[in-house]
Amino acid sequence: MFSPQRRMVFACFAVALLLAGSTRGDDSPPSFYRAINLNGPPLTIDGRAWEGGDAKDFVCKDKAFENQNVELTPPTVANRARMIRSSRWGGNRLTIQNVPAGRYTVLLYVWEDNNPETYSVSVNGREVLRGYNSGRTGHWERLGPWTADVSDGKLEITSRGGAANFSGLEIWRGEYDGGRPVEITAEDLEFFERRVRPVLVQHCYECHSQDSDEVQGDLLLDSRPTTLRGGVTGPAVVPGDVENSLLIKAVRYHDDLQMPPDYQLAKQEIEDLETWVRRGAPDPRRTATKIKRKRIDVAKAREFWSFRPIADPAVPTVEDAGWAKSDVDRFILAELERRDLQPLAMADKRTLIRRATFDLTGLPP
Repeated sequence: MFSPQRRMVFACFAVALLLAGSTRGDDSPPSFYRAINLNGPPLTIDGRAWEGGDAKDFVCKDKAFENQNVELTPPTVANRARMIRSSRWGGNRLTIQNVPAGRYTVLLYVWEDNNPETYSVSVNGREVLRGYNSGRTGHWERLGPWTADVSDGKLEITSRGGAANFSGLEIWRGEYDGGRPVEITAEDLEFFERRVRPVLVQHCYECHSQDSDEVQGDLLLDSRPTTLRGGVTGPAVVPGDVENSLLIKAVRYHDDLQMPPDYQLAKQEIEDLETWVRRGAPDPRRTATKIKRKRIDVAKAREFWSFRPIADPAVPTVEDAGWAKSDVDRFILAELERRDLQPLAMADKRTLIRRATFDLTGLPP
């Protein structure tokens, strides 16, 4: 039996779990805070005013790089393309100062002007993306959304590993799902709806959607933001780069990654997914889905034995009174007799020492 003090510890632990599962942040809608073209002039993107690289309270000592002649994949509007192809690289440390306290959402534009690089990204010291592959020449991506709680007036975005090209930084107050107008042609939309979405729904959603009973690998494939963000092993899709997209690696049944686990997709289904990624993974599912947080059933939790009031039950009467040596024996024997079972004979000393040795050392005496 646990002491009252230990029961109190368990109770406090349960309350902490309950609060962790039920506490919610500010429910007010997210709002645009600021966006910075890290190595270029002020401009307008998606109808929002972006500041230039000389913006107030923005600090970056990384090297500047620009190549406006690289063809981007996927194609995008002129101002976004201009911003993407002018970037900062080197130490990769972006600092926004004098940020009011609160929760913020960060989105980071990156691109590749040369050969693929692999790096990780952190926001305020917390790694938010591990082992990101930048893809082929011209590939760009809007990474995130990542949330960060600011209490010291500073937002800092850093990278570790290969040479990363940071092009633009977008910051929102509150928790923002990262949705923005998706540039997708009618042809790409039809291809996705006819050849891609049905495959994902039929073969992937059971384990990788917000409606899954238990999401596997922290990977959600039911929205574009979560598909690009990926799970514990990295981004599921790198738009335009078939060979570095883990989703393609999995459906091809690579030695160390095979999905779905019980069978391989049809050849045509795999080819359709490859074509989709090669086209830049156009996807109309703009709103990021979320893994459902499990909540504690307080009433049910109180039924657990360690949270029940301490009881002092009466010692049961047993038929074989000579077998029981203590009250604990009487409780055990009463249950055995209720089930018409007989206790085994007392083990000899050799058997007892053998059992004790196995329990203590895992080896025979």
